[in-house]
Amino acid sequence: MKVKLQVASSYARKYALSGLFAIDGSEDADALNNVPDYNEPAPAAPQRNPNHTYNANGIRTLNQSEFNAAIDSFRAGKVTIEKLLDENSFALNAEQHGFIVGLSDEV
Repeated sequence: MKVKLQVASSYARKYALSGLFAIDGSEDADALNNVPDYNEPAPAAPQRNPNHTYNANGIRTLNQSEFNAAIDSFRAGKVTIEKLLDENSFALNAEQHGFIVGLSDEV
């Protein structure tokens, strides 16, 4: 409540002094329209491959054969543990995550 009173008091003081000294407030920063235009269309959602599954956050999940291929890529040195655990690459279920964490312990 104290903040609202301070803000109201600040504006009241500003406009009282503007009237007293005949200051034109038309070019006041408060009067400028610095608000972005929200009427612009939203960016299109990325196209999803209908052959893949996605979690609630829209991140691709791996089926068992894709997961096995990712593990084979790791073992061949083509992919790092960090890449496998990167949440932005794809989503892992608990079992897959545990398996990868176990692999990192072996390294």
